[in-house]
Amino acid sequence: MLAARELHAYAQPAAAERPRRRPARRPRAAARRTSRTACVCLVLATVLCAFALTYRHSALVRLGYQADRLSTQLALLQRQNGEREVTLVSLGALGRVQRLAESRLGMVRPKGSVVVAGGALPVHAAGVIAAAPQDGLEPPALASLAPSGDGGGALGRLWRMLVRFARNSVEAAGRTI
Repeated sequence: MLAARELHAYAQPAAAERPRRRPARRPRAAARRTSRTACVCLVLATVLCAFALTYRHSALVRLGYQADRLSTQLALLQRQNGEREVTLVSLGALGRVQRLAESRLGMVRPKGSVVVAGGALPVHAAGVIAAAPQDGLEPPALASLAPSGDGGGALGRLWRMLVRFARNSVEAAGRTI
C-alpha cells in the first residue's frame, strides 16, 4: 500500500505547483442564449412568411372581386351603348327627320324646280339652274337678292360666291344655246 500511496503522491503535483485554472464561463448558459435567439429568429421569420403569404392571397382575392365587378360593369355599359346606338340610328333616320321638318318646321318637298325670287327655273340632273328663259321670263337679277346689311363676314362671302357661281352658270349656259 505504501507503494500505491507513494505513486499516488508522485502522480499528483503539489497544490503550489498546479496551474490555476480560470473558472469556466458556464458554456451551457451561453449555448442556451444563442439557441433561444435562434429560436426567436426562426419563429419571427415563420410569422413574417405567414403574413406575406396571407397578404398575397388576400390581394389576389381582392383583385378577383374587382375584376368580376368591372366585367359586370362592362357588360352593363355595352348593353347601354347598344341601346343608345339603336336610339341614335332611329333618331337620325331620314324618314323621321323629314316628318319632323314637315310637321314642326313647316317645310315642304321641292317639286323638281327651284324658286328664285319669283321666277321658277328647272333643275338639271347635275343640280345646275337652267340658263335659258322659259315662256319669255327673264332670269332674275341675283345681285338684287343679296342679303341686307354690309355683306361682310362668312355669310356675305358665301353669298358672293353663290352669286358668282350662278352668274357663271347662266353665262355658260347662254353661250351654248
